[in-house]
Amino acid sequence: MWSFTIRYVMTRLDVSESAAATYYTVGLVLFFLSRFICTWLMGRVRAETLLFGLAVLAGALCAVAALSHGVAGVYALVAVSGCMALMFPTIYGIGLSALDPRDIKLGGAGLVMAISGGAVVVGLQGLVSDLAGDIGPAFWVPSLCFGAVALFGWDARRRAPTDEPPPPGPALH
Repeated sequence: MWSFTIRYVMTRLDVSESAAATYYTVGLVLFFLSRFICTWLMGRVRAETLLFGLAVLAGALCAVAALSHGVAGVYALVAVSGCMALMFPTIYGIGLSALDPRDIKLGGAGLVMAISGGAVVVGLQGLVSDLAGDIGPAFWVPSLCFGAVALFGWDARRRAPTDEPPPPGPALH
């Protein structure tokens, strides 16, 4: 996502690289702030539900970026950063919670190694952009990836033992 933000903003708003970098910076700040907001929300909403909702929202925002040729796409792309803040730590926690305690170290290592698989997505995004001759369609790739995360969140929500939200208070899982 972030690898293409500056180029996307440059093409959609016809601005310089340094002006486009401002939007990238805003996205990073939004990511940072969303970590705190999502931690607060997880004290009130099940992590699986929050993961599902933010993944659906991120996928929809990527679709807006893919289809838009103006400021709406830029704002959508920046907003995706806020959705991503929750994802890795929550996927990690949900994924490991389902494992036998003897398998947690191996499972954790596998999840950390899966991050490098994300590099393949960046390459695929670049390929789609090159083939399309436009950066917009490249954002269908992360939109599909967020769809997979949403399915994971939906399935985890379905398998969760209770429909009750967690008790209010700090949630650090």
